[in-house]
Amino acid sequence: MSSYSSSLRLPTSGFKGQLHKTLLFVNLSLKSCPAYGSANAYTSTLPIPTPEAISLWSYPRSTADITSIFQCYLSGALPAIPWSEEGGLSAETRTIKDQLLKLNEKGWWTVASQPAVNGLDSADETFGWGPRMGFVWQKVCLPLLFFCARFAEVPN
Repeated sequence: MSSYSSSLRLPTSGFKGQLHKTLLFVNLSLKSCPAYGSANAYTSTLPIPTPEAISLWSYPRSTADITSIFQCYLSGALPAIPWSEEGGLSAETRTIKDQLLKLNEKGWWTVASQPAVNGLDSADETFGWGPRMGFVWQKVCLPLLFFCARFAEVPN
């Protein structure tokens, strides 16, 4: 889908429970990921008020609906997703946006990302941080959200 549909409705059984279990797993995984700072920063609460969340995301009923939400966020049509407290993509994320869109098309929803950086100056506008005259190295970190039944599809 190229645009987000506001006519989505929440299912009454099955999918909702499985999705909740999957989301909980991702939240717990992020809590232990040192790349994302304080463990208290990732809880089960939304970063925006519930009425605003419903206005943005409505009630997804299928994996295609959720894929559409992620795709719209990455393409700039939505200002936020439940795991984003930033108001749009960071400059760092925009460097790998095309790859993230491809992953999300497959239903492998990217809830965060950190592209690899190999020895950039700490003053770099996009990736720089830390003391002056330093260098930045970082490994790829890409937490994904997908159904366990699809795990075999993920390449080694």
